[in-house]
Amino acid sequence: MKKRFSANNKVWSIILSAVLLIILLSISPIQPAQAAITGITINYYPLNIPVDSGGPCTSQGTPFAVRITVQTSIPNENFAAKIRFGTGGCTWNPATATWTTDTTAFTSLPRGTTDESGMTTMWLYGRAASTATTMLTVRARACDATFSACPTPNVDSASLPITLMDMSTSGGWLEESTGTDRASRAVAVFDDTNLVGLYVAKLNGVNDGYANDPGYYRVAVPDCTDCNYIIETWELNNPGTAVGQINTMGSNGCANTVVAGAIQSLNNCNTPTAVTLQSTSANSATLPRLLLVVVGLMVGGTAVVAQRRKA
Repeated sequence: MKKRFSANNKVWSIILSAVLLIILLSISPIQPAQAAITGITINYYPLNIPVDSGGPCTSQGTPFAVRITVQTSIPNENFAAKIRFGTGGCTWNPATATWTTDTTAFTSLPRGTTDESGMTTMWLYGRAASTATTMLTVRARACDATFSACPTPNVDSASLPITLMDMSTSGGWLEESTGTDRASRAVAVFDDTNLVGLYVAKLNGVNDGYANDPGYYRVAVPDCTDCNYIIETWELNNPGTAVGQINTMGSNGCANTVVAGAIQSLNNCNTPTAVTLQSTSANSATLPRLLLVVVGLMVGGTAVVAQRRKA
């Protein structure tokens, strides 16, 4: 009987321990999912990037804009991001009102937070230093709740090929100082279906050295003769859809030449075409633009029909 009692006691002890373990596991708090960036997409970017920034990323140099989408594994996740051309990229941080370099700590880079679906879109402003390569990448890291730590790993977007423009030999600028209705809108310059220039008009909050007048913009583009560039403006929260007025160089008083190293004013574009385009989903800047017929009444009552290709 003594041996049988000892054996039974041992069995009950094992059963009791197992039950206690199950209870403890059932009431223990579930560990939160590990935050991580699962994807970065560059939605819009200029195919031609100006290279005239002093090093390292001083107030000199021509800026451009990039629109990105970031996805994270959990909702409401903080992250920091930067523009890269190898190590030759510079990124504007609106939180500190400074231009950052590729070696700037992620805690001092532009910040974003995903929504309840674990996704968000945002604009980045960049410059390219003389060491820039011909591949554009956006790199990001997940950060803690206070952005005081942004541990590895790095997550990169797909690398996209771009053309670097020496602004003294192969690039110039388009400028407008009278378009106050363009204030705080993106200015997109197309050469046929190619997005060759992209920036945001004042007031954009960027220290770019330009006049701080609402609607003023200066965008870098390749130099050309008979350019026929098409200049659209987009609401920042709805990129890819033209609003307000579209200017076409070579038409309605617009100049049609961009000289390397020089600024071409568009203030004489006296009769731009008024349009309203349908919204479409954003994709890369070089996607084909759908044909759109635009009808507007011009000076003297003449009807003008302009066919456009829409991204």
